[in-house]
Amino acid sequence: MEGHRVQLRRVLTPNADIHKKEGRKPLFFCGCGVYKTALFLNPFGAADSSEVELEDVPEDSEHYEAVRFVFEYGLMEPVGETSFGVDETATVGDLAIALYVLAFDETTDGQDAIDNFAEYSIMSKNAKADDPLTGKAADNLLAKFSDAVGVDYAKDPEASADPITRGELAELITAYCYALMG
Repeated sequence: MEGHRVQLRRVLTPNADIHKKEGRKPLFFCGCGVYKTALFLNPFGAADSSEVELEDVPEDSEHYEAVRFVFEYGLMEPVGETSFGVDETATVGDLAIALYVLAFDETTDGQDAIDNFAEYSIMSKNAKADDPLTGKAADNLLAKFSDAVGVDYAKDPEASADPITRGELAELITAYCYALMG
């Protein structure tokens, strides 16, 4: 899978009540192994991401593997052509986009993702995409998202009330996906 984006297989969650919202497309959960489905390469439409070099994430960076994971799976995008923004403050929109990709197998902008999740009471209607994301807020959002899609999630009692970086968010999202895969 290295060097290629993947096409995530969509799988309906067993939490049927979330699918009954009028006028909304059903909430799906990606095939990250939650229901023993697999990630599938899309060899005909795969984009080669091995050509992309992110100058702020060298191979010896503590966040290298996590950034590569979230980038290759389309869960987070770089902030520029050659920069991931690993040390920049993560935003609520960054996490909302990652969860949207997991849920709907497509991307959108941060505010649209927030507005969509607000309809399911996963996110606040007052949340703004460019609001700084704290460790505690990220933990709460992952817990609400997990509950909505019928997945167990153990909240982190030591989650920080301080803002986290995009590199730290990449680590959190990667760990979350690996936990889902068992």
